[in-house]
Amino acid sequence: MAISQATATSRAARLLGFELTRNFNHPYFAANIADFWKRWHISLSTWLRDYIFYPFSRSMLLRYGSRHATRIQIAAHLVTMLASGLWHGANLTFVLWGLLHGVYLSAYCLLPTRKLAPASPAGKRLWRVFSVLATFHLVLLAWVLFRTPSVRVVPDVYRRLADGVIVGLGSDALNLFLPVIALYGVMLAIDAGQRLTAEDVFFRRLPAGARSLIYMSAISLMIFFAVKPYVPFIYFRF
Repeated sequence: MAISQATATSRAARLLGFELTRNFNHPYFAANIADFWKRWHISLSTWLRDYIFYPFSRSMLLRYGSRHATRIQIAAHLVTMLASGLWHGANLTFVLWGLLHGVYLSAYCLLPTRKLAPASPAGKRLWRVFSVLATFHLVLLAWVLFRTPSVRVVPDVYRRLADGVIVGLGSDALNLFLPVIALYGVMLAIDAGQRLTAEDVFFRRLPAGARSLIYMSAISLMIFFAVKPYVPFIYFRF
């Protein structure tokens, strides 16, 4: 019986006396921004919740009373995510990234988005797909702030993204988006399969031909999209 890579790693760590927790749990399948932060960098987000969000909220409620609960909730989200941005570095881009996520979280808590979901099972499934796609793109827009070296570059990056969408809606849409869609398709299929089966190495159960096709497709697309010979994991910087 095959075990997941995460389970195998956890068992190996226990032999050395370490207890590992899962730090990322398919964050890009989150149905809302609050769900995203329960899945992304779980150790950091849990620490921020327990040591900044909760203490700040409770102290403000004790001081100003529950009549200001909405304002306190907004302030707590902004302060917490500002701390998250500063944790990554003393750069204005990280500060703006954190504040934007604070705005996202505040909007999610204040807007009646959960009441918009249809009542029928089919409608709920479609609403979840829409919610996942919307959350995914909101997070990607915020990543622009995280990855740009300077605030001065940010407007140009967003302008180029907008231009790309406009061009993609024209006659060259297929040539522009087909490689990107192919890359998304392969990676999404792997991630979706892992999520649905709760098995990090689920593709070991597939026939040899299907596994070979997935591996060859993934390797070909990585070579096609490769820009640098080595791109380190982003959190190695912090």
